[in-house]
Amino acid sequence: MTLQELKACLPQLQTLPLPGLTAQLTLAPPSRQRYVSMAQQQLGRPKKAAVLLLLFPDASHRLCFALIRRADYPGVHSGQIGFPGGKIEETDRSSWAAALRETHEEIGVPPQAVHQLRALSALYIPPSNFTVDPFLAWTPKTPQFTLDHKEVDGLIQVPLVDFLACQPKHFNAQLQGDATTEAIPYFELQQHKVWGATAMMLAEFQQLMWAFKG
Repeated sequence: MTLQELKACLPQLQTLPLPGLTAQLTLAPPSRQRYVSMAQQQLGRPKKAAVLLLLFPDASHRLCFALIRRADYPGVHSGQIGFPGGKIEETDRSSWAAALRETHEEIGVPPQAVHQLRALSALYIPPSNFTVDPFLAWTPKTPQFTLDHKEVDGLIQVPLVDFLACQPKHFNAQLQGDATTEAIPYFELQQHKVWGATAMMLAEFQQLMWAFKG
């Protein structure tokens, strides 16, 4: 799919029903509900964050989206693959404004170059006690990415056509604070394992695009 094809069909894509939690759970770790229950009992009111699933044309005019590898730091999401985004600050007018600000800070895409397509379904992340608002957006030109290396260790450009053909895989792992090994679902994108909350949000996006393409 090209950007021109996407723009021609924006009204249809914007009005399709969201697959929501049903789609998200197809890429959830088996123990997710247990972690959600524990976090809600122990951690109190969740904090709020926003992320951006940004579609853009690459040099070959293929539609792509951007993922980042977070820098290593003493925290639960250290080194993980995710979307640009972060905590909603008091100075942010909205979740959308926070997603734009964080994307600009982390990968250098200016807010004025980004057009919102639609909000996707919010998702609660137990390890960090955040509820995340994901937004689907597009920009008309290939961005000149500039990374904030304090927060971002690398940028991953994923062609949309490759992602839409991607099927989940599984790897065995122990989640934080759990001695039980379980099969964790993930997407393999550009030789990176994308799992957890990011994979769950991508699962909804994938099913939305499948419905859109019929």
